[in-house]
Amino acid sequence: MRVCLVSAELAPFFAGGAGTYAREMALALADAGCQVHVLTYPREGMRMPSDPHLPGVQIHGLDLSSGQAGVPAYNCRALRHSMGVLEALRRLHDAHRFDVIEFPDFGGEGYFTMRARRSLGEFEDVCLAVRCHTPISVCRHFGGGARLTRSDLLVEHMERFCLTHADVVTTPTRAARRAIERHLLRPDKGAIHDDGEQARDGIIPNPLRCDEHVGDGERNGYEVVCVGRLEWLKGQDLLVRAIVPMMEQNPAIILRCFGRGTRSTPLGLPMRRLLRRMIPDSLRGRVIFEGACPRSEVMDAIRRCAIVVVPSRYENQSYAIAEAMACGACVVASDAGGTPDLIRSGRDGLLFRAGDAEDLAATLGRAMADADLRASLGRQARERVRACMDPRESARRWIEAMRQGPAHRVGTVRSARERISVVVPFYNAGGTIRQTISSIKAQTRTPDEVLVVDDGSDDPASLRVLEQIEGAGDARVLRGRHGGVSNARNRGIEAAGGELVCMIDADDIADSTLLEKLERCLRRHPDAAYASPLIADFEDDPTHPTGGWVPIGLERSMLGAINVAGSGTGVLMRRSALEQAGGYDEQMPAYEDWDLYCAMLEKGMRGEVVPEFLIRYRQRPGSLMKTRAARLHDVLHARILAKHPVLAHPDAMRLLVSLASSEVC
Repeated sequence: MRVCLVSAELAPFFAGGAGTYAREMALALADAGCQVHVLTYPREGMRMPSDPHLPGVQIHGLDLSSGQAGVPAYNCRALRHSMGVLEALRRLHDAHRFDVIEFPDFGGEGYFTMRARRSLGEFEDVCLAVRCHTPISVCRHFGGGARLTRSDLLVEHMERFCLTHADVVTTPTRAARRAIERHLLRPDKGAIHDDGEQARDGIIPNPLRCDEHVGDGERNGYEVVCVGRLEWLKGQDLLVRAIVPMMEQNPAIILRCFGRGTRSTPLGLPMRRLLRRMIPDSLRGRVIFEGACPRSEVMDAIRRCAIVVVPSRYENQSYAIAEAMACGACVVASDAGGTPDLIRSGRDGLLFRAGDAEDLAATLGRAMADADLRASLGRQARERVRACMDPRESARRWIEAMRQGPAHRVGTVRSARERISVVVPFYNAGGTIRQTISSIKAQTRTPDEVLVVDDGSDDPASLRVLEQIEGAGDARVLRGRHGGVSNARNRGIEAAGGELVCMIDADDIADSTLLEKLERCLRRHPDAAYASPLIADFEDDPTHPTGGWVPIGLERSMLGAINVAGSGTGVLMRRSALEQAGGYDEQMPAYEDWDLYCAMLEKGMRGEVVPEFLIRYRQRPGSLMKTRAARLHDVLHARILAKHPVLAHPDAMRLLVSLASSEVC
């Protein structure tokens, strides 16, 4: 089996559970006879394609500075990363013909790859799998924060999309599966399926080679170690509340916390600052925040300490816990998430009630007071993790799950070809429309008709250009009084003879494959209302983008706060969907496209996204979006919300709070 594991993290070059999983599973699959590749960020000290830390595994690095990933259009790093993954996988799959590509759930690393398969039919011969760690929505639920940013909701959308459209979804524990279904795949957000096909999932424990973690040296009976990012989710505040009274009574107790700090408290304060406020001045020298340390230093501390505490409010199947157990440490952990699947309290570790500092204090005190208990738990812990996380068994079950994935949908085209009308609204755009028309004529899928709708132009030079275009037979020109862009678009829709309509503004430039790829997408999804490309902005040279826009479709959790659905230009729409939505609101001098997408959402429609920059959007200093739309933003946004009450989604309202001080969406 030819396998590619995609992971931004990769141990030992980056400390983190997902990175440790990527390394351990890559080695386990290589030992099982698979041809294994890992696609990751290049890190300091990493050798490619072969590294001594991963014998038998080929490592490939991501490049986010060039190609489509290099376009300055992404307003969240996860989107750019996912595009870099797609571009790299296209090259690697051509060379190696993978049977399976697996992505982590968090960060939505597989988002654009799954978009490419869904919209264009790429990777139809590959099983696309998702490995569940802890997605951002689960972190957000247990993390205590109420504020939502655009990046938060974009990443949540990406993670949900990947889980929904994967062929195979695997989790290390049943608790992880339940948490994802509850907090990410709520009834109003879909389920893990695609077109009625239930994605297969399997419970496959994280693999761990325990022999690397032996630790039989002398232990300090009063040293407590906590490993993990300093964040509300990880529960270090519970540990400090529990241990401070013990430290005040016993001057020998020392607490060492390993992990970088974050701003993850409920009010957005740095976690380290919150913890320091909880520690009396007399104990400051005995509570040590080590920060992010080399892995070897952390493991040495675990081998020397009396107790390792993992006080998390939620854990999937924690490698911090597993590695401490493999070292023979006495582990005290919360009973949150999947930890009880690994630790049997009183036999190979001790569990306390998640979120309960008093129960943690009692459990920690029990361990601290009994050296024989600690030694017994440590011995049993090593055997327990060896049995539960055997790499050979994890690899066997992984391979079996991938082989039992659903049949691939090779080359699926589900509807007949339909006529395409291209509509070009025009108002005094004589200086740019020739370039626009040339790009339409150069399409690899020739449109069935091109309509230029003159919105009452009064510039003589522009009117002469229109006459020349009409005389050359390049387009049919519809003339009328000046009524605004919405009026021009509606007139074009009414006159169009095609079942599919594509609006292209008179100063924009279409990639030669725009209509071909959007049509292919809609033929694959006859129930979709429209297909949108990604948009690259330019000022003078269309080959040098200066910005852009990455739509994600009719995402209800965001659409009330910001237009994430699509542009008004370069989108291929079903005429029937346009008519059902009522067309463009002619009372909207701008944001008419946003309003239209909201109407489509209200009607229960959905859109598709082709993950390629197929339209070049010309930025002009005096354009409508930079002048009138900016001045009327609040009024127009309020009108949209008043017209479409379905947009009052709780997440969208929380996003509006974070956008309150920003400029036009």
